[in-house]
Amino acid sequence: MNNPTRGSAPPLPPLKQLMQDLQTDLREYQALHQLLEAQFQAALRHDASALQTQAAEVTALVDRLDQRRQARRELLRTLLPAHPAPGVAEFLALLPAQGPMRANAARGWAQLEALVRACKERNARNGRLMADQQAVFQRVLHGEENPLYGSDF
Repeated sequence: MNNPTRGSAPPLPPLKQLMQDLQTDLREYQALHQLLEAQFQAALRHDASALQTQAAEVTALVDRLDQRRQARRELLRTLLPAHPAPGVAEFLALLPAQGPMRANAARGWAQLEALVRACKERNARNGRLMADQQAVFQRVLHGEENPLYGSDF
């Protein structure tokens, strides 16, 4: 299966495609991590213009990452047709035990998993900040539903 971001280039052999996509995912998850940090800083500054731009960039990047994830599933099914739900462990088992290929792939997958977790954490943090900011704005605009002090004060 072709890498969805490669255009009309001839398909690579599945193992080579998986390794190439792993490297691309590592680069793009690092970029996503940086974008999410920039998004957080923009939210702290209440910079709506920057938030809008970053949201579009994050969406485009996540779409590319998801396309490669789907392509990876198909490649794994091609490589391991007898396995009901092939994953990374099964992929790594295909690689030669001797030599650097398996070790490099395992290290790359571990780095990718760590980056995915870090991006999820940053995204959740950003969501909490923006939800809290929205709640504050709503209270300022519409008043407090449960005021700290009653009407007696």
